[in-house]
Formats: sequence, structure tokens, C-alpha cells
Amino acid sequence: MLLHAEPTALRLRQVAPSPCPAAAGTPLPSRSVAKHVYSLLLIACLGVFASSQVRAEIGQGSTKTSVEVPREVRGMAIQHNGRVKSFESFSRQTLRLIAGKEKWEKRSAAGVLWGIAQDRSAAARMPLIRLDFLKLKKLLGVDTTRHHFSRDELAGGFPVILELARSAQAKRDQDERPSAIEQKAAQLLGRIHTVETLASGGAFAVIPAQGAWVSGFDKKNSSFKAFAGVLAACGSAGAGSPCAEAAHKWNSAVRATSPQAAEAKINEELFYLMVHPFLWSWILYIAGFVILAFASGSAARNFGLAFVGAGWVFHTLGLVLRVIVLDRPPVSNMYESMIFMNWALMLFAFVFAGIRRTSAPLGAGSLISALVMIYANLLPIDPALDVLVPVLRSNYWLTVHVLTIVSSYGAFGLAMALGHRHLIFDRILKRWTAVDADASARLLLRVIEFGAILIGTGTVLGGIWANESWGRFWGWDPKETW
Repeated sequence: MLLHAEPTALRLRQVAPSPCPAAAGTPLPSRSVAKHVYSLLLIACLGVFASSQVRAEIGQGSTKTSVEVPREVRGMAIQHNGRVKSFESFSRQTLRLIAGKEKWEKRSAAGVLWGIAQDRSAAARMPLIRLDFLKLKKLLGVDTTRHHFSRDELAGGFPVILELARSAQAKRDQDERPSAIEQKAAQLLGRIHTVETLASGGAFAVIPAQGAWVSGFDKKNSSFKAFAGVLAACGSAGAGSPCAEAAHKWNSAVRATSPQAAEAKINEELFYLMVHPFLWSWILYIAGFVILAFASGSAARNFGLAFVGAGWVFHTLGLVLRVIVLDRPPVSNMYESMIFMNWALMLFAFVFAGIRRTSAPLGAGSLISALVMIYANLLPIDPALDVLVPVLRSNYWLTVHVLTIVSSYGAFGLAMALGHRHLIFDRILKRWTAVDADASARLLLRVIEFGAILIGTGTVLGGIWANESWGRFWGWDPKETW
């Protein structure tokens, strides 16, 4: 377990005899019992927190989410951001961009976007557009106590928004930093533009074509009436059988036309979106850490290791599904890099735990990995499933270089976790013997050495990539210098 080197590190103090006469004859619980009670309380608190996160992420508790849109509609193929994806994925990413969240008024993203498809005029009236910046609210003359507005409510401020956005772009073109209000105005303009593409129907590119797909509302296309029939069937029957049947017929026709809309690929993406593997991963990591840190005995230790192992299985499943759906390594943006770094961290934790025959790397690593995953979900970064920019595609050395470098970050993340563990128990609590401290220091040193080997190798691979791309191995640019 995490405190294997010193089992007494977190023992609860013996409770002093109560002066209360009523408790004078009550036997005190043993230390092991107290530790088990403490562990159960922590796990119970974790369960309450985790269940709230699951409800917030998955949408449990909503009476509309599960019935408003049939699976056939959520699995409808649509081209968005250079990739053919499921309607579910398109809806979540679009609503997250506009509203800053994946549900609106207890409705799922797919339900909201499908409702707009059935009545596009409603898009301009719905208060979906998120605006939090107080100075911009005052400048536009809108209600400063609200956080979401409709496109129509912001129409009067369009000239101001456009001028600020243009100023922001002009400064970026000159390598200058725009002011905060200019950045927020540019972000707001993007959200307004997205709503307008929904209202015009241009965002619903569901008709396969060579290159860019065509909007389902393009009356010039022969498939326009077929898509209109799907909307009509779903409008009259809601999520009933006629809607599902019409959507299924549409999906079959699209798949026969375009291999990009393959059923297997769409189903894999839907499975990833519905299972939420990374959410379950960090929940299991924290549960495993709590058990390893506060429980005693081999049975409890094995139970904690099982939780950590299950968390890593979910972690691996999430990464594998992203690779299958996107056909590329999962390190193309900040979100994916953080998630992959944590996966490497836990892989190295398992390796060093096996070599050193101690669960300390797993206990410390699972806590840090969970915290980083939670932090990744809190940051304003997009976890969407999107393709690589053209300059990064089909580059072998880039793939190898990035995977090696990010893996080194995982090793250093594990070293950070073990370093904090060492400082706490050796320097702050002063509970370790010289032998315990030496064993911990040696483990920490080996992890740092391993990370140094990885980052050194990754740097050389980056030089090879630079030589192939730019004709020079080293140029002392800021990242190379760092």
C-alpha cells in the first residue's frame, strides 16, 4: 500500500477516555477498526462526490434526456470540423462552444440541436450564448446578472462586438496581445456565428458529397426531401418508432453512399461518448488511493490495487477508443496530452511497483493521475474528437517524438508524486527510519533517471523530425533552448 514502508504513518491516535459517565464502560475501538471506519467514511464521501459528477456528466436525473432523441438520430453521420462524426458528437461540441456546457435546461445536446433542426427559427430566440465577462455585458447594455443570452438579445450590440473582434485580430496579426475585453468579444462573435449557421441550416451537413458534405436544408440537392421526411417523422412522433425507423432508413442510405459514415466507426464513437471512460477512471483511481492509504491488511491492499487496476483499464479503454475513432495517436491537443501523460504515469507506476515489490508508486501515482484528470476537465480546453491540422498529418517522426516526450512527462509526474510522498513522511511527519527514507529516495531517483532517458530520447527524435521538415537539426528556438 501507499504507506507500505511505514505502516504507522497515518495511524489514528488512541482516543482518550471520555469523562462522560455514560461512556465510562464503553470499550474503545481498536486502531485497525478505526482505520477501517475512517476508510469507509472517506469512500462514502467519494461516492457522494462521484455520483454528483456522474449525474452532471452523463445527465442522470433528467426525464427528457433519455427519450427526447432516439439512438438512430444520435448516430446520424454529419460532417463537422473536417471529420464525419456522429450527430451526438457534433451536438455536444457545438453546444459546448455556444453555451459552455453539454446540456441546456435539462435537455441533452443532441435533443437541443435536433430541436433546432426541426425549427431553425428558434435558434435565434433561444438564450444559448454564454457571456460571463462583466465589462462586455455593461458595454453591450444587457442584464449583468444573466449568463446566457439569445442571438436576438445581442443583436443591438453587433457593431461593438465586431469592432472589438477586429481589433483583437489586428493585434494578433502584429504579434500583440489583445485586451481581455477584445478576447471575450472575439469569443462571443464566434458563438454568435455558430448560432447563425444553425439557424441558416448550414451547420447540418448530413448529405454526403465529394469533399465537403451538403446541408440537409439545401433544396437544390436531391436528398433534401428525404431529410425533410426524417424531420417530419420525428416532429410528429417525438422519439417514437416512426422517428427511429425514418432515421434508420436515412442512415442506411448515407452509409451506402459514403464509407466515411461506416456504422462501426459511428457506434464506436457513440460508445465512447456514452461510457465516459475517463470519468470512471479518475473515480476508481481516487477510491484505490483512499483504500491503499488508510486501510490495513493484505486483503484491503489487494482491494485497493484492484480499484487502481480497474481505473487504468477504463483509462486505457478511453485512449484506445479515441485512437480507433480518429485513426491517430491521442496526443494532438492539450486535453489528449494530459490524458495520455497520466496513462503513461500509471503504466510506469505498475512497472516500478512490480520491480520494487511495493505499492507506493501505485498509491501516489493514482492520486496525482486523478487530480490531473479532474484538472483537465476543469480547464477551458476542448476534449472533442477532432482531426489533426494538415501540417501534422502523416508524419512518422512527429508521432514518435510526441509520444516519447509526453511519456517522459508521465515519468516525471510519477516522480513528483513520489517526491511529495517522501517529503511528507520523512521531513514533515518524521515517521520514517533511515532505511525507509533510503528506500524511498532510491525509488525516486530511479524514476527520475527513467524520465531523463525518455525526454533525452524524445529531444533527439524531435531534432530528426526538424531536420526532415526544416532542413536543420537544431536552431535554438525557444522550445529547444528550454
